[in-house]
Amino acid sequence: MSFKHGILGDHHPLPLLGSTELVQMSAAGIREALSELPLPYSRARRLASRREKYRNFNSTHQPGIPSAFAALGGSNTVGASRAGMAHSFAELLFEELRASELVDRFVMGGIGGMGPLFNASCAQKYVPEDTRFATIEFLPNIGWSNIDEAELSAIEILLQVLHSRGAKTVLVAILPGSGFRFYRKCVHPAVQGCQTHEHMLRLYHRLLSFSDTFSVPIVAMDYEDPLHTPYFSGDLLHLNQKGHQLMQQRVLKSFKTWTSWPHPATKRAASRESVACSLGSEIALRVGKNDGFRMVNFAVARNEIKIGWEARAPAAELFLCSDLPSFADDSENNRSAGPQHAARYPYSIIVGMQRSPSYNRPLYGVATITCHGACVCMCTSRVPGACLFDGLVPFGPEIIEFVRLRARDATPLHPHSKSTGCGLKQCAVRVAVNNTIGRSRVLVRSFTVGHFAPHNVQWLDFYFRTNNESRPSESKERRGRVH
Repeated sequence: MSFKHGILGDHHPLPLLGSTELVQMSAAGIREALSELPLPYSRARRLASRREKYRNFNSTHQPGIPSAFAALGGSNTVGASRAGMAHSFAELLFEELRASELVDRFVMGGIGGMGPLFNASCAQKYVPEDTRFATIEFLPNIGWSNIDEAELSAIEILLQVLHSRGAKTVLVAILPGSGFRFYRKCVHPAVQGCQTHEHMLRLYHRLLSFSDTFSVPIVAMDYEDPLHTPYFSGDLLHLNQKGHQLMQQRVLKSFKTWTSWPHPATKRAASRESVACSLGSEIALRVGKNDGFRMVNFAVARNEIKIGWEARAPAAELFLCSDLPSFADDSENNRSAGPQHAARYPYSIIVGMQRSPSYNRPLYGVATITCHGACVCMCTSRVPGACLFDGLVPFGPEIIEFVRLRARDATPLHPHSKSTGCGLKQCAVRVAVNNTIGRSRVLVRSFTVGHFAPHNVQWLDFYFRTNNESRPSESKERRGRVH
């Protein structure tokens, strides 16, 4: 059956050519009839061609079942650059995958100025159950806080969760040039905020080992490679628009040609663990009493968005409210709580705080973080004693530090509870600006509350439970992972 072409009004008759007779139909009737017909041959052929390209990549995709593409990473995943916001490689990838009818949803897990710790703790949010495709791009975001093993473990956790989802994942590594301004000022590599190109290369080789372990490809772009230099922006850190386009093409090539995808993990029952993750503007839903904090976009790059809650006056305070998971005291979780104090303090609270060197004025100051209301907390951050946080670093880029607390229910209510603006049965976390001369700027980036889940890396206070999930076996020899 074929149709004569033409531009029609709703009631303009069009001859419908059948095998033996001529039938008059209105344009409205034709549209209804067309909706029941197979795809036009030209479009069907294009889609078939695209699907053939992804035959290795798409072995687990079932048409009609919702599926997502998750992009995890930093400012390059978002598309930040010195010239403003670019159309990022992650967005370009999603457009291609959606046009090929391989995914129908985009989960943006790119967060400017933040490494993988938050994404790993909040894997339920950034790697949903229906994730089938993913990229992980945290180089160059890692290596600035002297917690390399913690950050690498976070990436490993994300790979484990993606493997459990049956998602096809590509690691992305972007190495800034040795002339990057924060490299030039690095004299003592052990100082927080210090970084070198050599250190980035060491971290890249660790990612190569993950490529082997999880049998996933890795795509790298290094400013020091003359073939890659034209694809970086003037800051030597971010890709320019041509760089994003090239990265998209290289990742797509990996999707099409990689033949060693790991076998999907055995499906398990959904975890009962609850993790509440709030980033940037989402914190507004958690705010109780607020005296002196306001929501701001502190990004430097044009059109970039970095939202935080900022105070610039001594004695300012912000209360963040949260219900604690109701199942934390059951026997199963207490048996698996690990260290003894974890059983007594079965909840984890993590507050993401901004750190910045002295070139950002006004200078960042000191904050005290305490718990009130229906919970009692103990601080587990690197600073002993009270949860004191100093937002000023000697040099380097703006980075996020996570203040970590263990918490338990307060029954009866904590006798020293202040007026918090939170519900009677809610845990209230207070961030208060200390009276430090010349330094009173404090900025909160994220707020996360959940049940403590043990792991052999103690920094990660909780995460989406992956301990019991099957994991790819270690590769005994390198197999040329770089694409």
